[in-house]
Amino acid sequence: MDERRKVPRSHLIHYLRIFDKTTGELMGNLVDISAGGLMLISESPISEPLKDNTTLQLRMDFPEELDGRTFVEFEARSVWCRVDINPDLFAIGMQIVQPQPEDLRMIERLIEMYRD
Repeated sequence: MDERRKVPRSHLIHYLRIFDKTTGELMGNLVDISAGGLMLISESPISEPLKDNTTLQLRMDFPEELDGRTFVEFEARSVWCRVDINPDLFAIGMQIVQPQPEDLRMIERLIEMYRD
């Protein structure tokens, strides 16, 4: 697959949990992240109503308090979904949509602290 992202993603030493902000449903675990996007691993594929280019309201929980916060919320668009190397899991690529400056700072801080 051609590399189309402009900002390289960072792998973190923690698999942070990503939730659907609206329903509270666990979407999956973060594998890598940048200020522009992320990849998560999930036990289920993006469901029928959430095909490619669907925008979701997400919440990412931190392993510990970070600058007074324990999570960050953001909007992301699903870009692709495919079976992972482990055929029981799915890899989902997402683009962060119109991130707020405060959320970008939190993501950058998270990368600084937990990059592997």
